[in-house]
Amino acid sequence: MRTAVFMLSAWLALPACAVAQSVVSSEQRYPSDVPGSGYEWLESEQKIAWGGRCQTISEQRSLLLRNSWLFGTSQFLEKLFDSPEFKSTVFPTRCEEIITYLRMNSLAAEIELAAETTAGRSFSKINWGTLPVFEVMATARQVGSDYMVVMNRQLFQFAANMLLNVDRTLLIEQRGANLRFSFGEEDFDKALRIYPGLVSEWAYLIVGFRSVTGIGLPVLGPKRATNFEAPLVERQLRAIERFIVGHEFGHVIRGHTDRGAKLIGVQVLNGGIRRIPSLGRDWLQELQADVSGEDLASAAAKGDKSASPDWEPMFSVLQEYAPALFLFMFDALEDVNLCDGSGEGSGISIPEQDQQRVEDWAFELLDAGKNIVVPDNVAGILGCRQSSHPPAWLRSRLSTRRADMKMARLGISMNDTNVLLAKAIIANARKIAVSGAEEVRRRVKRQDQP
Repeated sequence: MRTAVFMLSAWLALPACAVAQSVVSSEQRYPSDVPGSGYEWLESEQKIAWGGRCQTISEQRSLLLRNSWLFGTSQFLEKLFDSPEFKSTVFPTRCEEIITYLRMNSLAAEIELAAETTAGRSFSKINWGTLPVFEVMATARQVGSDYMVVMNRQLFQFAANMLLNVDRTLLIEQRGANLRFSFGEEDFDKALRIYPGLVSEWAYLIVGFRSVTGIGLPVLGPKRATNFEAPLVERQLRAIERFIVGHEFGHVIRGHTDRGAKLIGVQVLNGGIRRIPSLGRDWLQELQADVSGEDLASAAAKGDKSASPDWEPMFSVLQEYAPALFLFMFDALEDVNLCDGSGEGSGISIPEQDQQRVEDWAFELLDAGKNIVVPDNVAGILGCRQSSHPPAWLRSRLSTRRADMKMARLGISMNDTNVLLAKAIIANARKIAVSGAEEVRRRVKRQDQP
């Protein structure tokens, strides 16, 4: 049995949703009213995704209040909507998604500050917003003189749901004033006995996220986090959210958007969306943006403080491995989006020696800054995923490798309890993915039946 012990009194409370700052003067109703602006483009894309007419801020507010049970209580929403900060907020478009934008606005401001502080200079204007579709998880592009970072409107919720699912493979027990995390092989088996629905829940979350068009309510997530689980999930989620936003900022900062990935075509028909794979992804750009995302997320986390310094050693390690954890979970989503859950070319089907060979090849070229042209022997093992951007399992392995290197620079052993905990969580995600693969395929098949 492997265990880690932390002070129970030091748990980090979930913060209230950050509130967006006013982004335009009182003379301009919406930034999207500016002809030729990035926000004009974004609002037009939002309307297309909504079938020609978007769900306005006012309509979203009414819908959220009618379904406040999704947030556990209506008090959170009522307090948010009645706050002076919310009432003074000017959203960038008439169609912007309320909750995700408020969260993203706070994250993007953190990442932008971290980027400028690290570089010692300011960057060209970067704007951000959301789209209610699921084909594009996140993207960066240039529209006129504006740089746009656009996020999937439910991606953060997906990450939170998946984290809670995987973290429940740990045994978290109260021992007096402490919490003990147990994460050995036998502890994983015991956790599945305590939560027998974890594997089915994994499959439900993956396929459910694929199926929802973004024009409805979010996929229902796991049972709400307990006071014991909340500190772990929140710190991991914050690191993942910063990584996701930082990755897209990295494209802009590195100048990738002028020659970046081709846009995905989306057709809206009778409330549905046709999935069209993205072709022509530049592997070097994507992997470089991952490095930027990790660096910016770490820089933005320097000011984070928990209720007690006793938690910081664990949190500081977990946040370094959080991008790798997210990318492995994302690999399962790529599998259903690109390969209908067949597992072909995924991180749970390619033999370990082949994954290691591809990782070493990509790491060497990325480290040298050389263009990554996928050779036939690599394309062959990727199967139905070879036409997309670098597979998430490869990005996860490279991220883990960089986190290992950072631990070495900090003098932290690979046998450190916190490192072992971080890697056990990633390993547990893999175990759930393997166990749930067949159910994922069955759910995709049922979903695709007319």
